[in-house]
Amino acid sequence: MRNSLFVKLGLSAGMLVALSGAVVATTAQAASAAPTCVDAAKTIRNHFATFDVAAHHNAPDGLISYNDMVAVAGGNYPDHIRSAARLFVRNARLFDELDTAAHGGSTDDRVSHNDLVAFIARGRCG
Repeated sequence: MRNSLFVKLGLSAGMLVALSGAVVATTAQAASAAPTCVDAAKTIRNHFATFDVAAHHNAPDGLISYNDMVAVAGGNYPDHIRSAARLFVRNARLFDELDTAAHGGSTDDRVSHNDLVAFIARGRCG
């Protein structure tokens, strides 16, 4: 389920809340610090091997599944890598654009290296 990450991380649409319960940032403030979709795609491309095995225990298949992306978004990875994953996990339409960037067609919840290259070359979201 794509929205299960919000529940697992305890995030609401209005604000991000730290474990202590203090307000960290509103979504408007958080958006200014979030990577752009192209920057996030570049981070994922640069760490493709990390994403490729995140959900299936070091068994690379040459694809980044939606489950791989969720595992990185909520896992023990550097902030810039988790932020890149979260951008696509939080926005199903954007993930679908990434999923079909190289060859179009219908989505399969799997991102290839070619999808990332095509998405980055396009230089924009949407």
